[in-house]
Amino acid sequence: MDFRQMRYIVEVAECRSVSRAADNLHVSQSAVSHYIRHAEELLGAKLFDRKANPLSLTYAGMCYVESARKILAENDRLTRELRSINDYTRKLIRIGTSRDRASYMLPKILPGFREKYPEVKIEIHTDSGQKLREGLQKGRTDILLLPNDGKELPRNIENQIIYTEPLLMVIPEKCRLSRPIKPSELDGMPFFLQFRAHTTRTFCDAYFRRHNIMPQILAEFPSNITCYRMASAGLGLAIIPAMITHIAKAESKTELVPIGHTWDVMAYWRKDSYMGECERYLLDNANVVFKSDI
Repeated sequence: MDFRQMRYIVEVAECRSVSRAADNLHVSQSAVSHYIRHAEELLGAKLFDRKANPLSLTYAGMCYVESARKILAENDRLTRELRSINDYTRKLIRIGTSRDRASYMLPKILPGFREKYPEVKIEIHTDSGQKLREGLQKGRTDILLLPNDGKELPRNIENQIIYTEPLLMVIPEKCRLSRPIKPSELDGMPFFLQFRAHTTRTFCDAYFRRHNIMPQILAEFPSNITCYRMASAGLGLAIIPAMITHIAKAESKTELVPIGHTWDVMAYWRKDSYMGECERYLLDNANVVFKSDI
């Protein structure tokens, strides 16, 4: 069973391009094409429709990729389990999270983890919540640290609450709003918002819809920190998770007002992945650290 062949073909199927798959795999296009041709010759069936643009799977290709993903996931789980049993010293845990959350959470939880498991390598993947969730499904990461976006979990995903976090309204000094804030006052107000793929933006859009608010969107950014600092410069409002105030400074005097909503910051992992002793310690230690930190 050729696992490399499976990985290459699955990557091409996901990228819908041999060149992009080769870039992601850090190999030449000719190497990827060779593995595809070899698989097709062996199976006696075409896996890709090369006339389509972008590249698409044939029916045989769809069957192959579906089975290959299951086999690769099981191989990964078995490998991790055996390495854990044998105390394998080159173990790797791939953690996915946002850049902002990495800045806040990882300095608090990794020192204790490194002290207990100095031989375990940690690889950090940062991106939007949407892309990170897709990456977890495809086996590119082992554990995600992200807020609960309120969507139903896929059947193959497990989760655990790490801590609960309030959402705050960033209000510049010159802006006059009632206390507590009346949602009706926010209609037409200027806001700095996150990009639409951002988990905080998903919450903001739901909040605005629930309260019939039509914000005036001044600009959209990929970072909670940028939204916070732009609002603190006095140009408009923003909604941010409370952690941002621990890792970024305001430009000027700013009021931070709870909006009466919280979300749970979660750890996510695939059910078919092996959660060994060090993975469990990572999550349990995070629970302890943030319980005492809040």
